[in-house]
Amino acid sequence: MKRLILNILTYLVWIATAAGIPLLLGFARSVHYQRPVRQIEVKPLNKHLADFVPADDIIREIRNQSPVVLNLNTLNNRLIEATLSKNPYISSAQAYTTLDRVLVIRFSERVPFMRVIDISGQWYYLDSAGVIFPDMPERLFRLLPAVGYIQVPVKLPDSQIALATDTLHNKTYGTLLQLAQLINKDEFTRLLIDHIYVDEQQQIELIPVLGRAGIVLGNSSNLDRKLANIAAFYKAKSTTEEFGRYARINASFENQIVCTIKRDSI
Repeated sequence: MKRLILNILTYLVWIATAAGIPLLLGFARSVHYQRPVRQIEVKPLNKHLADFVPADDIIREIRNQSPVVLNLNTLNNRLIEATLSKNPYISSAQAYTTLDRVLVIRFSERVPFMRVIDISGQWYYLDSAGVIFPDMPERLFRLLPAVGYIQVPVKLPDSQIALATDTLHNKTYGTLLQLAQLINKDEFTRLLIDHIYVDEQQQIELIPVLGRAGIVLGNSSNLDRKLANIAAFYKAKSTTEEFGRYARINASFENQIVCTIKRDSI
């Protein structure tokens, strides 16, 4: 009989303990989330590739959103991510808190691939994904530039950026991005081409480092084939005596290069 009573008492104690644990955990959780964030830790994922956004600027932006003390229960990680993603120099952002009350911000910056100046005189960067974002004069990069009659890029609604891949609105930028990718893909053309020029009819010309003759590409069709023809032409002709007589090198025709001779060389 005593053993039965002992077992019953043990069972009741176990039930009471089991019921109390969730209450204790809930209380501890409530107390924990009332406490303030102890620290904000910013972790750039591709540091030194661009360095557009200092960590102090991100911390300041987060604190400006919440002028009162940052508590764990009032912290909105998704809002922080959405706010940082609106920065034209940030490609992605992640925010989360640790058990020791540290708010961690991980972000990736856009890495410039080429530079473009529009007809208004404004410089832009393009990244390899086709995002058009503002130039930052304080940051110098050795990039292939494009100049000439290039329209001001059309931005997406409520956005700080435009997309070169949105060829409905930014067709010329899409062509420039494709051309720059092809030029940089080949070591010879990467060293040969100084910059890209777009004329009033949106025809493309390449300005080479070697020689004084401009290279006419024409429209955006068959860019890879045209560049291959140009590379073959320069490898064959750049060391010949006649090369210095060329005023213009036209690669806009299919599978051929047509050269114009300088008047004083005739």
